[in-house]
Order: sequence, then structure tokens, then C-alpha cells
Amino acid sequence: IRRKVTIAAVYAMQTPVLILDEPTAGLDWRSVEELMERVVELHRRGRTILLISHDMNLVAEYAPRCLLLRAGEVLANGPTREL
Repeated sequence: IRRKVTIAAVYAMQTPVLILDEPTAGLDWRSVEELMERVVELHRRGRTILLISHDMNLVAEYAPRCLLLRAGEVLANGPTREL
């Protein structure tokens, strides 16, 4: 619940850029879907979303663009479907 409250508070801030660091960690699948629906809606409304995740399935489903890093070095940068 604490994670959901934190995410809701950040969501309400209405900043132009939203940085989400492993936002789905510890959430059940239903909560993940609800959260990501909100994130998609924010993106549709023009907000920039920076999603940091180790969950490549989540990234593949929701991120139109991807920057892959290893040990601080850029391995790839481009449209997710091309990576």
C-alpha cells in the first residue's frame, strides 16, 4: 500500500517529467495493470515518462523507446521494437 500511495502522490504532482524507478516491484499483476494504464494516460496527455525497470516484458509492452545500460554504459538506444 505504501508504494501505491507514493505513486499516487507523484501522479498528483503534475510535473512535466515523471521518473518511475521500478514502480511495479512488489505489486500484484492487477495493480501493475492499473498503474500502467495511468502511466499510459499521462503519456497520452503529453507527460514525459522515464521508466527504470529490469522487467523486460513490461518495457516491451509499454515503452515506445528504450535506453539499455550496463555498468553505466549505453548498450543501445532507440525504438523498443528495434532493440
